[in-house]
This record gives sequence, C-alpha cells and structure tokens, in this order.
Amino acid sequence: MLVATLAPTSGCGLQTAGHHRPGEVRDYTLRTTVSFLSVENRLSLPNSYDPSTPGPLLMHHHGWGESRSSPSGSEFHQHGKVSGYAVVSISGYRDGKWWNRRSWNGAGSTQSPRSALGATCLPQTQDFCYSDSCGACADNCWWTTCQDSVAQTLAVLAEVVGGHCIDEDRVFSTGVSNGGAYQFTLGYDARSSGKFAGIFPIVGSPHAGFVRGLPNGPVPLLAVWGHSDTTMPPCYNGPGSQGVVDAHTGSADTALDTAYTGHFYSTARNATSAWAAASGCTAAPSYDPCNGVLRNASEGHSFYPVASDTIHCVQWSGCEMGVEVIECIDTRAGHWSPSNWHDEIWAFMQRSIRPGSSRNGPG
Repeated sequence: MLVATLAPTSGCGLQTAGHHRPGEVRDYTLRTTVSFLSVENRLSLPNSYDPSTPGPLLMHHHGWGESRSSPSGSEFHQHGKVSGYAVVSISGYRDGKWWNRRSWNGAGSTQSPRSALGATCLPQTQDFCYSDSCGACADNCWWTTCQDSVAQTLAVLAEVVGGHCIDEDRVFSTGVSNGGAYQFTLGYDARSSGKFAGIFPIVGSPHAGFVRGLPNGPVPLLAVWGHSDTTMPPCYNGPGSQGVVDAHTGSADTALDTAYTGHFYSTARNATSAWAAASGCTAAPSYDPCNGVLRNASEGHSFYPVASDTIHCVQWSGCEMGVEVIECIDTRAGHWSPSNWHDEIWAFMQRSIRPGSSRNGPG
C-alpha cells in the first residue's frame, strides 16, 4: 500500500522549458560512460506531469534488432501519457556486422559455455557474435552486444531523474524478448537490483544455467510468456522430437528454442521459482499453466486475476516485505506481448513501491 510520503528526485522543481513538456514524446541522445557510446532514447511525460510532484517512471527495453521506437515501446509511451506515468525507451548497443541489430547483454547471452550446464545452444546454431564488443566469442551461442547494458540502463535512469520530477521509489522496468530476458539481469545484478519497484519481463527468459538470486533482497516481479512461443519457450519441451533437451541438461527446467535452432532457456516456472525463493516467498502455486490442466477451486488461492481469460497467472505468497511475484502464460500467444498488457503493468505500478523504501511496501 502506498503512503502519502514521496521520494522526489533532484529533477523536481525544474521547469519544463528546454526539457520535455507534459504529454510530449521526444528523442534525445545520451553519451554514456559505457565505452563513451552515444545512443538515442525516447522520453515521454504524462499529460498530468507536474514538475513539483514526483511521479512513476517506466523504463522500456526493446527486443533484439529493434530500438527506442519499437512497437511495444510506442504503446507504452501512449499509454503512459494518458494513465499518468513517464516512459523512457532505450536503444541498446550495436556493433560489427550486426550494426542493425541493437541488443542487451544479459541472462547468459554472452557467457556460454560458462555454466554448470555447458553451452547455451546447439552446435549448429547460427553464430551472431558481436565481434567489435565481444572480440572472439567463446562459441557460437553468443548473440548480443558485450557492452555493459546494466551500466547503460543506470546511466539513462540517472539522466532522467536528474532532469525530471520522478518518484525514486516508483521506478519500474520492462522489456520484450531479448529485452525481457535482460529484465532478469537487472534483478540479478547488485548495481541495479535495489533500484526498481517492479520488473516486468515480457516473453523473455534467462538462458539455461543462468538463473541467479537477488543480491539486494526481494524484488516485485510480473512476468508473462506466450504458451506457443518457439523462440523463448516458457514450457519444458524435452519429450519426443525435442529429446535433445534431456540429452543436454537432464532437467525439466530447460526449454529449447526451435525458432533459431536452437538456444537453451530456463522454463518460466524455473525462473520465477528462483526469483520467489530469493524474495523469501513461502508458498508456491501448485498450478502450472504449462501443464494444460484447467483451473479448479482447490487451487484458487494461487491465482492472480487479469482481464484476459486466455492469460493464466499464478502468484507466490508469504514473500518478504509483501512483494508480489507473479508468473503469467498467455495460452493463445507466441513470441509477442499480450494485447493490452500495459493495463496489467499499470495496475501493478499503482500499488507497488521499491522494497526497502522507508514507505510502506505493497500490501
């Protein structure tokens, strides 16, 4: 539950002249200290923006090969203007022969084979090595920039809060696909883990063997996947023709990407269970949306209500500081964001603040 006290940033009190006006969407270039690279980002302020009243901020991270102007980011900009939150959509780094493929480094995308499970892809998987930033990639499983994406996100956050009136206890982050997988890294990395009041991965998972803990304590999570996703499948797909998963990991916590033939990812349940454990949650849902079993009354306590009948969500309970950890699977979706998912994210944002804040936590 939110209380009246706010956590204003240094940008509060600054007039909007020379900055962004309420309801305006504007691109700007930030030259970060990460290899002194310049990237263009997009910032929008809500129609109700008041330079003396701190408000929430959502950071958006696009999918592989996209930019600040991705369709998902554009939807959040328009939704935020009307709903009452600022949005900054960031462009990931690019280099080498993949100059037209901006990306995010995280969740094992440039660390194969450095996990207990070995390589994060099959030997025949296409090589997407970003040679300018990565140098000689250790194997053909590397597929994003090797620049420090966490440092980039934090640099953009510092710039936005330094020039605009943001409630520092109500900063949130979301991302789609590669940007969705990267959301888990923002929770795993000690530099960023305590910065957010909520993290919202959309159709993104860590690579198999790269699920980690939360170094700064519990972090609210609302994650969604598409049941028919073949790029970052949320469900174990080892049996039958995909028996290679078993041969590689011997674990039902892994799914094989069959769209790009094929990277190994953590299942949705494995990733969210580890997140919940690190958030001190004491009761796990017995229902798994991947198993195809219909909801029943005996398991009703673990269901999290959403507007769509096709999206099945479950919630862990007993989490520290009252944080929410929620896993959702859209039974009719593939590798794309569910329709109107920004409404569910906004509902979450309205009741959540950063764990560890001096204010009351969500409850």
